[in-house]
Amino acid sequence: MRVIEREYGVDYWTMWRLRYRRSAIRDIGVSVYMKLKGAYEAECQRQLQLLGRDIETIKAIADSSADLVDAAEALVREVRGG
Repeated sequence: MRVIEREYGVDYWTMWRLRYRRSAIRDIGVSVYMKLKGAYEAECQRQLQLLGRDIETIKAIADSSADLVDAAEALVREVRGG
């Protein structure tokens, strides 16, 4: 949670309350929601980049026509929208 605070500007205690005391929170502000949404989208993009690098590494050391490699590439294309 400290990393999220440092990298995306979401207050640590807001994250803590969302995680451990969710019933005590009536609503969150739009700015907090937008920061959380931005953090989520950035993490999704980071994970896609890591998956792309992993696919390239596997292609270099294994048979590039493997079914799992094809499935992973299809997943990345689908998520990226093309």
